[in-house]
Amino acid sequence: MFVSYCRCDKQTRGVRDAIAAALKVHTVFVDDVIEPSDPWRAVINNELAGCRAAVVLIDRPALASRWVIKEVNILLWRFALGSDLTIVPVLLDGVARDEIHAAGIGDLLEQNFERINAANGLEEAVGRISEVIDRIPEMLSFGADPMSDWVERVAVELGSLSDDDLNLPACELDESKKWVSYKVRPERVRFLAHQLIDQGLDGRVHRAAARMRGRLIDERFRRFIGEVLPSWVDAGAAHRLLMAARAKPRPVVVLNARWLRTGRQYFDRATCRAVIGYRVAVAAAVPGDEPVRDLIGAMESGLRQMVHHPEDEPLEDLERPRETCFLIVDSGSAAMGTVGTAVALFRKRFDWVTLVLLAGRGQMNAHTVQGWLGETPFILLPELGNGDELKAHRLVEDLLGLLPASMRGDVA
Repeated sequence: MFVSYCRCDKQTRGVRDAIAAALKVHTVFVDDVIEPSDPWRAVINNELAGCRAAVVLIDRPALASRWVIKEVNILLWRFALGSDLTIVPVLLDGVARDEIHAAGIGDLLEQNFERINAANGLEEAVGRISEVIDRIPEMLSFGADPMSDWVERVAVELGSLSDDDLNLPACELDESKKWVSYKVRPERVRFLAHQLIDQGLDGRVHRAAARMRGRLIDERFRRFIGEVLPSWVDAGAAHRLLMAARAKPRPVVVLNARWLRTGRQYFDRATCRAVIGYRVAVAAAVPGDEPVRDLIGAMESGLRQMVHHPEDEPLEDLERPRETCFLIVDSGSAAMGTVGTAVALFRKRFDWVTLVLLAGRGQMNAHTVQGWLGETPFILLPELGNGDELKAHRLVEDLLGLLPASMRGDVA
């Protein structure tokens, strides 16, 4: 069980200690166990991705802590992916719902939560939390966890290296050599897999991958590259994409990106490259004499591709799939009014598809689309900054360049 909290407040630390003591029959992780020299981010992420339950202590310092917010977002992300995870939020000393929404973690309030006041209520609330946690073995169905599965797939490829060969990428990824302290090889490999996924694409990842080239058979190396490519996408933005897909009614998602590849990598990051439960397709508008019809036609073609519906069969006969469906749309140079009309007509027929509109060209940016859609769009935050997408594109191409030319198209 994971306890997320901010260390700033003495009372919060007292609540943490009381909860940890009450749950002593469970393995409780709090970050006091991490030594200052440890690469604590990877250790914490390892615990967050593997815990079966979490207690989140919310006071005002926690709402101002980017680390607590990140921990909460990872927990909510796992929950949105369908993980068998119990989250118990604990609101301390009058923290209001509006404050939690303003911090960007309003989904936390969808869970059953406890409120603890400074003067009283601690013993009773801790007792209720203990009851919830004690029921976890009965509540869990031990289903697949896409986030853990993603880590395991990366770990499988790393684990196929010999010990000597594994040392080479490990030294590039973890200069502190924390990985050496994991005496059991599977734990060591899993820790390194977390390092790869959590830190995003940078020079270290490229150097680590370059060290692996020639030491993995080509097919294993191709799978490894494919797994780590979307790690550059911000985790918070990826989580928001899943939030949009769960909303009723589904909003139009806006991403201020230029390239369809970027949208696909946001999807891969959001779903942790899940092998089941999700479908995705892309649609790119081609300029023509009838821009609304042309854009709708492109979206229809993408939908057919997504659900494998034959070209000669009307879409009205389409059987809605059970999976969550995303359609990533590049409207190209189409005018705002054209895009708004086409999107409205398409959604009227297929309201179960989550549309992800790329709005990174010219006047079509995330903050100027609110009027012409006829509704408030769901903007993926944080937005891409100037040059972010191009930088990511170059990092992705650097990694793909390590593969044999014949394999690069399969990954990209």
